[in-house]
Amino acid sequence: MPGALLPALLRVGSKVQRSAKAAQASLGPQQRGAASAAMAALVKRIISTAKAPAAIGPYSQAVLVDRTMYIAGQIGMDPSNGQLVPGGVKEEAKQALKNVGEILKAADCDYSNVVKTTVLMADMKDFDDVNEVYKQFFKYDFPARAAYQVAALPKGARVEIEAVAISGPLRDAKHDTKGNL
Repeated sequence: MPGALLPALLRVGSKVQRSAKAAQASLGPQQRGAASAAMAALVKRIISTAKAPAAIGPYSQAVLVDRTMYIAGQIGMDPSNGQLVPGGVKEEAKQALKNVGEILKAADCDYSNVVKTTVLMADMKDFDDVNEVYKQFFKYDFPARAAYQVAALPKGARVEIEAVAISGPLRDAKHDTKGNL
C-alpha cells in the first residue's frame, strides 16, 4: 500500500502543475505583464534615525518592505554616547525599547504597529524584570513574542530586542462591529 501512494501523489501533483501552467497560458500578454508589475511593485526602504544608536555592524536599523518593517535587535545603548545605560537589565530593557520606539517613529509608526518581538537575554533569570519593563511599552493586545537565552550579546548587554511591525493604519478585528476581517 505505501508503495502505491507515491505514484498517486505524483499524478495529482502533475495535474496541479499542468492546471497552473494552463491558467498562466490563458492570460493575455497585458494580463501577464500586469501580474508581473503587481509583483514587482514591492518597495524596500531603509529606515534610519539619529535618535537610536547607529548600527554597530553591516546592517540597517530597520528595513521596510511594502508595509512590513523589520527592526534590527536593539540593546540598551544610549544613542548620544554609544554606551550601555547603567542600572542593570531593567534600564537596558527600557532603553532598548525606547530605541525601538524611535525607529518606529522614523517610519511614522508606534508600538501599536508592532506584531512580533524577539527578546534575547544573557540570563533567563532576568525574564521577569524584562517583562515588567516590556509591559510599560506594550500595554494591551501584546505582539507575538519569542524569548531566548543566548551565550552573549554585543557590548556585554544583558538584553536585546528586535521587532516586526506593520506600517500604516491597522484595524483591530475584535473591535470591528460589522464582523469584517
